[in-house]
Amino acid sequence: MEVHRVEKTLKRILIRDILRRGETKENSKYVYGWVHAKRDLGGQGFLVLRDRSGDLQVLVSPIGDLRKTFDDLNIGDVIRVRGSIKSDERAPGEVELIPVKMEVVSLCRYPPPLPLDRLGFRRPPSLDKRLDFRYLDLRNKAVETIFKTKEMVVEALRKQLRKLDFVEVHTPKIVKEATEGGTNLFAVEYFAEDAYLAQSPQFYKQMLMASGLERVYEIAPAFRAERHNTVRHLNEFISVDLEIAFIESEKDVMRTIEKILRGVLRDVGRYIDRIGLDIKLKIPKLPFPEISMDEAYSLLEGWDLEVERGQELTPEGEKELWRYFKTKEETDFFFLTEFPRDLRPLYLMTFEDRPEYTRSFDLFYKGLEIVTGGQRIHDYETLKKAFEDRKIPLENYQFYLDAFRYGMPPHGGLGLGLERLVQQILDLKNIRETVLFPRDRGRLVP
Repeated sequence: MEVHRVEKTLKRILIRDILRRGETKENSKYVYGWVHAKRDLGGQGFLVLRDRSGDLQVLVSPIGDLRKTFDDLNIGDVIRVRGSIKSDERAPGEVELIPVKMEVVSLCRYPPPLPLDRLGFRRPPSLDKRLDFRYLDLRNKAVETIFKTKEMVVEALRKQLRKLDFVEVHTPKIVKEATEGGTNLFAVEYFAEDAYLAQSPQFYKQMLMASGLERVYEIAPAFRAERHNTVRHLNEFISVDLEIAFIESEKDVMRTIEKILRGVLRDVGRYIDRIGLDIKLKIPKLPFPEISMDEAYSLLEGWDLEVERGQELTPEGEKELWRYFKTKEETDFFFLTEFPRDLRPLYLMTFEDRPEYTRSFDLFYKGLEIVTGGQRIHDYETLKKAFEDRKIPLENYQFYLDAFRYGMPPHGGLGLGLERLVQQILDLKNIRETVLFPRDRGRLVP
């Protein structure tokens, strides 16, 4: 089959523009795309051509020069077509293209490692196989929709944060010291020094609270060398971090993320309705219900579930709490608050009358923790003592501690896992579905 080069002078028209214009005489512009489906009915050749904007049916006559080109085409080939547009209510978009010229731009090696059938995967391959050939997996509209929805979630997050006067920042991802406890770090060589991939922008967010910016956020990769191999863990993920100055308590941070997520779900819900996904997002009522760790321990013990006081809840326990609040409060969200000091990073503030508990919280959505946050220590001497109590050398963190010596306001913040939020919005079973090229214990390529 002859493969044609694309001429620089040729102008392209997107399928969505053809669908908007409807019936026209011969078009001088080419439609470029992938052959997504092909069939022969009574001698007539039918193609479904797909580009980034939609699908278009192409009708090929049983006679003529184009028939040979049609017969030689495979699903996945890239072609360009020019011709007239006619109405046909049976076709996708109720129009079809009658070609006067059809040329192959690029061939798809056959058979491809993943099915490219227009109806989707009749026998779905394994997730591992799909991830190996993600570029082909994305030709499935259902998979493509995940990432378009993820883009919409990010857009909605930025919209809500700007409304609340947050400034977007970008902090280093190669760091000298750990920010989240000193474990689960990916070490890298940094010229003559040891360095690590950042677990979070925590120290930098807090340092910026002394700068006068007052409200900052960052949407960026974070890295955790955790040996988990579950449907909710990744070793590289996108973290949405924010920090707020001049708060009264962690409650101010909680009220902020409630407003943000309510606005995000409203915007994403409209998008999902517009593209026809069979998902109905429930816009939550405010405020979200709260339960302290001690109250959660007692509640779960009353249900005869496994509980170890002073330790994190089990995934089963977290899901049971979600079911409890869903029944009682008709919501998919709840805050788990007042974590024991030993379960939280040293920079979190504790209660004056209960120093063994921190002013911290996790936020759960449909039974999965998507946010963790709290009020930070803003007093230099108190923070210094927190380092000493955990026997962490001060000299390694003086760059961070110094920011607290020049007028640090009361502040707090949080980190939100973008992929977890998308996973729960779309009710996906595995978080890897939300990542183009995921990194976990067993996957370093592609």
